This record gives sequence, C-alpha cells and structure tokens, in this order.
Amino acid sequence: MFKPGSIRKVEVKDFVTYSHVEMYPGPHLNMLIGPNGTGKSTIVAAIILGLGGNPKSVGRGHKISEYVKRGCSSATINIYLQSDEENRFHKIAREFDFREKSSWKLDNRTVRLEDILNFIKKYNIQVDNLCQFLPQDKVQDFAKLNKQELLKETQKALCRFDLLEKQEQLISNRSQHTELHNSIDKHTKKLREAEQANSLLEGRVQSFNKKKEFDFMIENIDRKIAWRQYEGIKDQLIEIKNDRNEAQKVNHE
Repeated sequence: MFKPGSIRKVEVKDFVTYSHVEMYPGPHLNMLIGPNGTGKSTIVAAIILGLGGNPKSVGRGHKISEYVKRGCSSATINIYLQSDEENRFHKIAREFDFREKSSWKLDNRTVRLEDILNFIKKYNIQVDNLCQFLPQDKVQDFAKLNKQELLKETQKALCRFDLLEKQEQLISNRSQHTELHNSIDKHTKKLREAEQANSLLEGRVQSFNKKKEFDFMIENIDRKIAWRQYEGIKDQLIEIKNDRNEAQKVNHE
C-alpha cells in the first residue's frame, strides 16, 4: 500500500550516463545495489532534480547542464507520485538543456518551478533537507550540523512546523532576555557610577557648606574686632575731650 506522495516511478532520458531508464520503487524500503560507477547516485540525483531540487543539493556539480548526457542536447526527468486516490498518479516532468533552461510540467500541464515546490510541499517532500533526503556526497555536510541545526531540520522533516515556530519563538525570547540582561547590567553599572559621583559631590558640597560657615564666623569676628576697636577709640576720644575741658578751666582761672 503506497502512501500519498510516495514515488511510484522514476524515468530519465539522456540523463548523465543513462539514455533511457525506468525504476519502479516499492511501498517500503528500496535499495539500489551495484558496483561503483553503475549509476546508483545518478538515480538519486534524478529524484532530487526532478522534484525541484537545486544541483547544489545533489553535491555533484553546480549547473543543471552538467547532467545532460554527453552528445545529447537535452535531458528529461519524469517522477510519478502516488496521489491521494489509490489508483491515480501525479506526473512531474522536468526537461533541461545545455543553456541552463528548464521547463516543468505537472500532470502534462506547463507550470513554473514555484508551482512544483508548492505541490510537493503538501506531501512533505523536502529534497533539500538532509534529515529527510541525504545524498552520498552530502553526508559530510550532515555531519557538520550542530545540535540546534539538527533539531530544526528534524522538525522540518517531520512536518512539525508548530514545534519549529515555538522553537524559533524560544530562541527569540532567549535573545531578548539576553539583551535585557545586558541592558540591566549596563544601566546598573551606570547607576553605581552615578552614585559614586553623587557621593563625591556630596562630600564637596559638605566641604563647601562648612567653608561658608567658617567664612561667616570669620566675618562676624572681623566685625566684632572692628567694633571693639571703634569702642576703644571712642573712649580715648571722650577722655581727650575731658582732659581738654579741664585744661581750659584751669587757664581761665
């Protein structure tokens, strides 16, 4: 029993080393067995490229024209997928040439690459996800995935985009938490510096106020000294006047 989206048939024409070949996968585990150079990886490449994948996802060559068989002008890949209905298939056809030009058909209707990608998305087919589709030449890239990337790609492969959204939200919240924590530390440092500066200013203000008190005391003392001097001179003047008056009386007598 084939599940919807299962590959029922792979057909290639003038593709790499194949002039024409058809492969019919079963509903369970499928294995391609053969010596090196017999075209096992070519079938894998055909599946990737036939389902809208980029040549870079294959790991062999970066141009689609490199997959046209030598001596031929173009190549064709036909992928047949199990429909939601038991006895119905969907045919995805891709034809490309040496000019890097590709044309797409879905059930014999001319479509765009975007239409193909949207179509296979409903079957959760992800040829660019190494957790779902791992070509031999991309094993090294898979091994380089860190734990976070591996978790993210696994969630995509399982079509658990709800978990992926929650994870991304957690990452965003964590980033905001870190930013807020750093901001708090920064403002706390500024507050401490301001408190230290304020404490220093308080000491200066106290010294200034103390100086004003001393200046006022000195000013009062200076006034008192001046007043005492004035009183002393005044007493001397009165005494001199009295002596003068006494002298005048003696002269008159």
